[in-house]
Amino acid sequence: MPHILYRLPNEENIHELSYQHPPHALSSFDRIGECAGYVFAPFSPSAEHPILFFPLEDECCFPEPVDTPPLSPLFLEVEESARTAYHHEFDRCLSALLSGVVEKIVLARRQTLRLPHPLTDDEQRRLFLIACRRYPESYVALVDAQEQGIWLIASPEVLLSVQAHRLHTMALAGTLPLTAGTAPPPDRWSVKNRREQQLVVSYLMDRLSGFDLSPTLSATYIRTAGHLAHLCTDFHATIPSSLSLGTVVAALHPTPAVCGLPAQQAAALLHEIEHQPRIYYSGFSGPVLPNADTHLFVTLRCLQFAGRQAHLFAGGGLLSESQEEAEWQETQRKMDTMFNLLQ
Repeated sequence: MPHILYRLPNEENIHELSYQHPPHALSSFDRIGECAGYVFAPFSPSAEHPILFFPLEDECCFPEPVDTPPLSPLFLEVEESARTAYHHEFDRCLSALLSGVVEKIVLARRQTLRLPHPLTDDEQRRLFLIACRRYPESYVALVDAQEQGIWLIASPEVLLSVQAHRLHTMALAGTLPLTAGTAPPPDRWSVKNRREQQLVVSYLMDRLSGFDLSPTLSATYIRTAGHLAHLCTDFHATIPSSLSLGTVVAALHPTPAVCGLPAQQAAALLHEIEHQPRIYYSGFSGPVLPNADTHLFVTLRCLQFAGRQAHLFAGGGLLSESQEEAEWQETQRKMDTMFNLLQ
């Protein structure tokens, strides 16, 4: 039966959810928030990869352990042809950008690792705890999604949180490696990185304003996630009780941080050219408590375990001035967030 572990950013407690029944498949994002539980949603819902909802059954909470025994190295890398496939997909994206079909598009890729054996429950749990210790500012979750595999997530990006009728979301885009633990201030980032992030800011402002909300925005700041830094702007607003959680989720997802602009054209192009499906990568995940707090995070920096294989996922925002090798290296650095846990 399903089993879920999660830890919120900068929280010291771990939440453990156990189930006697399989998850429900929701028909649409609008259904999210109708009852308490945990949602695990794909990038693009389908009959094969539905929105999974785990109603609240058995939950316990315990402090994060001080020490976690290390694991032996777990992988052998495969899929050496990934670079060639990325080259062709990047070219098609760049053509669409230069012709004005899209203004921004987020190209994702997958890398497959071969494991010496299917991970035991104890090894999965230890990987989760290692990720908690290594990435304290990220949302960390281990989701047994049954037929959809087991997913380990360490995400820096809030899709939507609601606490006491206060909504929080963020525009997170642009990526630089941390150098000696630091990154330059936002005004010293490249024009490409700043424009990429501003597109997400404008999108979120437009979507929230469409609900007659008047969000307040933070100054753009540096948000770190492991060995990477991102540009981030926080949005806060009061959400009326007449506005359902699912309606807001449906309006926000997918943001330009994981898809592109215009959203419909970018999503259609990605469906056509990405040769490996994203499935639950760049969807979202988290606890939904309609009468308390809701915390949904974009499923970034993730690993999917399926038998003796593990799949790493990463993507990068492309603009017309993007350079292929730089974008490839960015996806590699993002994959390293989870890859390093296996070493």
